[in-house]
Amino acid sequence: MDMILVSNYRRNQRLFSSLDELAEEMFGITLLRWRDERLMGENYIPYSYISSGRILANVSVNLYTCRIREKTYPVAQIGTVMTAPDARGKGLSGRLMRYVLSLYEKQNLFIFLFANASVLDFYPRFGFVGVPQRRYLFLVSEIEPTAGDFRPVSYRNEADREIILRTADTRVPLAASFSLEGDQSPRRIYLSSEECEGTLFYSDRHGALVCAVREEETLRVRALFPAANPNRRRIEWNDTVLRSLPYGTAKEVECEFTLDSSFPNRASGLYDDKNARLFIRPGEPMRLPDGKVIYPDYSDREDSDVLDLTGLRFSELDHT
Repeated sequence: MDMILVSNYRRNQRLFSSLDELAEEMFGITLLRWRDERLMGENYIPYSYISSGRILANVSVNLYTCRIREKTYPVAQIGTVMTAPDARGKGLSGRLMRYVLSLYEKQNLFIFLFANASVLDFYPRFGFVGVPQRRYLFLVSEIEPTAGDFRPVSYRNEADREIILRTADTRVPLAASFSLEGDQSPRRIYLSSEECEGTLFYSDRHGALVCAVREEETLRVRALFPAANPNRRRIEWNDTVLRSLPYGTAKEVECEFTLDSSFPNRASGLYDDKNARLFIRPGEPMRLPDGKVIYPDYSDREDSDVLDLTGLRFSELDHT
């Protein structure tokens, strides 16, 4: 089988349509629609093997910046890793993975991805380490809620859609220990999905969009977006928003992202979802939320400073 390696072909209608067909077959996602509706950012870069104009295997990259203790670092996320059923058993995904890693491993603080339970043994072959994440759980009784103005918004409504997309495109750090900046496409895609209908609320007073769902006595906040950089200090703004969330009968709130707050974090244990497990390939030594220190293959362990990632928690809205 004659194959060639192609990349960054988002503007090539024939090739991108083939990628879209494979992604829909493998994952049920619609890359072509996301591109055409401008939900997909320019930082989505596919690397694919093709034969006779058809995509056989793919590994894509999204480029970000992360902020840790007021310093910024480039990071890369891998996603849409897939092989056509009739092209499996030839090692195509592995070859693409090694090629992509060779391009990005020295340029980025780390490379990360999320994997489902069926491929948890695949990524450690390439230097990825499974990483449990920090949980952020607060008791409503300790927050002492006040009356808020959060109102439901819907992507189906044109005026609401403008608010949702504008706010999602504004990445404001909510914590000093870790925040992700840069490519907005995963957030735009998630917030436009049917899955998000009924979970989005906007506060004009605070200029904040929240994605939240109530599960029995827990309010799960999947994401919080300030519409602009808060004028007040970060912790003060976070606390004010936490007080005014639409709690209903909830007795606790779990924020599924890294968040600074003066309220005590009452979470016990770490978060480690086997159906969307976080894997990291480090470019520098780093301490993980479980206290484990991981090193890149090419690091001098004795002389390198260890970066503190003990507060790490990625929002579900940043998964690809």
